[in-house]
Amino acid sequence: MLGFENFKLKEDEKLIVKKQVSYVKNILVFPQPNPGNLSITDKRIVFEPTQGRPGSAFMHELNEIDFFTVGMMNTITIVTKNGEKYKLTGLFNKALIKGLEDVNIKREK
Repeated sequence: MLGFENFKLKEDEKLIVKKQVSYVKNILVFPQPNPGNLSITDKRIVFEPTQGRPGSAFMHELNEIDFFTVGMMNTITIVTKNGEKYKLTGLFNKALIKGLEDVNIKREK
């Protein structure tokens, strides 16, 4: 499991964008925001919480990501090929949208 502030680039990896977001994870039926940093590299997407639940951390190789959507207020939902969904909110989502597009993750409407 990822811990707080442990993200490091691999030797052959390039950082595309890193921004503060809040990953909204449902606990039972209640949405719980988990503030942290989302890093998009040329190889993977990594979320590391800075507050909230350490278990909200996630990492996926780019080839595991199916698509992303953009909802109201530029809320991003990243969907993996196995159906996992990650809802992200924050002030910097426009930069993250561009980063996802830059690494060729398809955007669905």
